[in-house]
Amino acid sequence: PLLDRFDMHVHLPRLDSRTLHQQCPDTEKSVDVRKRVEAVRDRQLQRQGQLNSELQGEDLNRHCRLDQDIYDFLDSTSERLRLSARAYHRILRLARTIADLQAVNRITRHHVAEAINYRRLDRLT
Repeated sequence: PLLDRFDMHVHLPRLDSRTLHQQCPDTEKSVDVRKRVEAVRDRQLQRQGQLNSELQGEDLNRHCRLDQDIYDFLDSTSERLRLSARAYHRILRLARTIADLQAVNRITRHHVAEAINYRRLDRLT
C-alpha cells in the first residue's frame, strides 16, 4: 500500500441526502488521485531516497527546511498546543508532503498551518 507508514485524518462535514444524490462533475476521480499520490511518492524517492514519513535527523532538517518566521510560527504553536518532539517532527513531515502535493519546493506557513490542523484533528479521534 502507498500509505502504509503514514496516516492522515481529515474531517469532512456530513452531507445531506440531497447533496448525495446530485452528480458532482468537478469531483476528482479516485484513479486521478491515485496517480497524483504515486507521482508525489516518486518525487520523494527521487529527491531524498525515502518517503517523507521516513525522514529522521539530518535528513528531516535538510528536506523540511523552513524560513525563520515559519520556524517561529511552528515553535510558538508547538508551545501553545504542548506538542511533543514526535508531534513536532510529524508536522514537519506532513507539511513537506502537503507542499509536495502542490508541487512546490519550499514549505510555506500555509503548509505548516494545514499540517497543524490535521494534527489537531488527529488528537480528537
